[in-house]
Amino acid sequence: MRAKDKTPIIKVGIFLTFLTIVFMIMVISIGKEHAVFESKVNLKAVVDTAATLKPGAFVELRGIRVGVVDNIKIIDFDKIEIILNVSEKFLPWIKKDSQVSIKTAGLVGDKFIEITGGQSKSSKFDPSIDKLYSKDELSMDQFLTKGDDVVGKTKDLLSEVQKLLSKLNEEKFGSHLSQTGKDINSISRDIAQAQLKNTLIELNKTSKKINSILERVENGPGTLNSLIYDNGLYQDMRKILGGAGNSGVLKYFIRKSLENKKDDN
Repeated sequence: MRAKDKTPIIKVGIFLTFLTIVFMIMVISIGKEHAVFESKVNLKAVVDTAATLKPGAFVELRGIRVGVVDNIKIIDFDKIEIILNVSEKFLPWIKKDSQVSIKTAGLVGDKFIEITGGQSKSSKFDPSIDKLYSKDELSMDQFLTKGDDVVGKTKDLLSEVQKLLSKLNEEKFGSHLSQTGKDINSISRDIAQAQLKNTLIELNKTSKKINSILERVENGPGTLNSLIYDNGLYQDMRKILGGAGNSGVLKYFIRKSLENKKDDN
């Protein structure tokens, strides 16, 4: 092949190679949802668990996708460090007291990182020295785990109650019921005896008072004693009442009194 024929083939190869490189860059850029030439900054986040988070997952700030997860590694038994590759233009909106949490896109979607919190008066986040820490919140897995624990403890409690009830067999229950009946009868008997005793005491006091009155009437002095034991007083009263029955004046006043009562009616 002549040299002048090779030149177009070389040019076409170079052009196709360039197009392939550009296409790959565009695919990577679209996949990571950021421009190739945009300035980036790496942020460190520390969480208790990665919760199946994977590198390449997107990072969200106030509902805006600002970067991707670059790397995940274990730094301690209960600490996971996540490197976030975030667009530098969003760094002023991240504060020292901002926090991160691992979220799920939908119910069964992929995991992603959400940056939340931060007071407007707080200092700006410095990627060289600062770290973002996880926010204490109950994930769906933790919620289900706690629910299983509650159900298990409830079953154990019901099992213990059932064992306790099984020990209280019919014979023991009958003996307790019989003893309760005896206690009630004893209390009722004590109450009746106390009431009877109080009644007898009151009767005794009343009897003494009546005896004292009768003794006073019998021994005198007094009107009742004279009426009962003085025969002369009895005769005098009889004469007065008898004479009054034959008195015309007394009859006149009685008749007038009756007439006045009729007129008033």
